[in-house]
Amino acid sequence: MSETILKYHPDMDKRLAELLNVGWARLRELPLLHAARANWPIVTDELLAQWHESDRLSEAGTFVAEDDEGSLVAVFAASAGAGDQGTLHFFCVIPDYVESGYGPRTLAAAEAYLRDCGMKAVLTEQIDSRSHERNDFLREHGYYDPDPENRSMTMLLRPEGHRLREVVLPDSGYRLVNWRDEYLRDWLRIRNAVFDGGITEQGFLDGFRSRECFDPDAWFFMRHNDEFVGITNAVVRREEDDTVRGGYFTGVGVLPEYRGRKLGEALVVAALNYLVERGIRPIALNTEPFRKAAIGLYEKLDFEFASFNYRYRKDL
Repeated sequence: MSETILKYHPDMDKRLAELLNVGWARLRELPLLHAARANWPIVTDELLAQWHESDRLSEAGTFVAEDDEGSLVAVFAASAGAGDQGTLHFFCVIPDYVESGYGPRTLAAAEAYLRDCGMKAVLTEQIDSRSHERNDFLREHGYYDPDPENRSMTMLLRPEGHRLREVVLPDSGYRLVNWRDEYLRDWLRIRNAVFDGGITEQGFLDGFRSRECFDPDAWFFMRHNDEFVGITNAVVRREEDDTVRGGYFTGVGVLPEYRGRKLGEALVVAALNYLVERGIRPIALNTEPFRKAAIGLYEKLDFEFASFNYRYRKDL
């Protein structure tokens, strides 16, 4: 058996879609944890067009392996960054060809392209820890987790957690209020203070407000007298046919000077009740291992660890 490593061309799209749909079929059997995204989507012409537009799939940085019968059996898609770090967007090797060496040689072609572009390192997009073969493959070829304490960690609500809970506030000076557009600056102030972020008004509009899943009744503020001191929100994702994909939290935070009063718990319970009342399943959230207090709260509310989402790095 021989193979040819080729640069991708749009003429290959039909064969590329077939490769990805066959290669990712077993991965799609894993339970969907995070309603916000499908790690291994069904690849269609429309999706390929989106990848072209976003540069996840490019003629310059995508390499495929073709066997001696003319079938595509592996693909690795990469892009160079503005600095000296590139990105490995996605990859796939047909299961029957995993042991044949197609994967390593196609990966090597993508890495050589990044070196030629002046990249000093490559960072992967998120890799689900439950896909053991993919994780093992990357580690065997020099990829490592650069910051274990900051890796993204998905937690899932256990079946017994799907119940309504009482929202407990410290005293009458505190109350929960729902989103109103005039509260946007308060939301940005708290969100950026808690998460050391730099999200802007436009970033909020693009990332949250303009999306079909935005529901102001699922966005909660903690108010102390006249000051907003905490935020959280829940999101429900649906398929095109309106079938519910699941719910998730996109952030929970309380200003540092107000911590230790169980305000975070009250916020999470309010948003959790919103999802439970509507029968939404699964319910997931993301956090990081270093957020020990938050993890303790989520475990108290019947969430459990489900997976890590690695972003591996390799020095080139």
